[in-house]
Amino acid sequence: MDEYSWTEDASAVDFAELSELYRIAPLGIKPPDALKTVFGHSMFVCFAYAGDVLYANPGTEGFYRGLGFLHMNTAMAIWRDPARAIESGLLSPES
Repeated sequence: MDEYSWTEDASAVDFAELSELYRIAPLGIKPPDALKTVFGHSMFVCFAYAGDVLYANPGTEGFYRGLGFLHMNTAMAIWRDPARAIESGLLSPES
């Protein structure tokens, strides 16, 4: 895919499609309304699209670093299936 588009407008996002993307990624089951709430209350959002399909994938840290993003040491998350999120590398277990 050689064409990308970006938006910081969460109101333009199809949250049902995003929910399906989370499910198949696999990033867990995130209902569309829950995602709309989370992104609607986030200070910063940016959605990247490759063609017409929203693209997100664990292991793309280098891509984000190339855009100037830095790793957050303070991020925390609650997941319905934390063991699966830890196994996939999305979360780190408490040390």
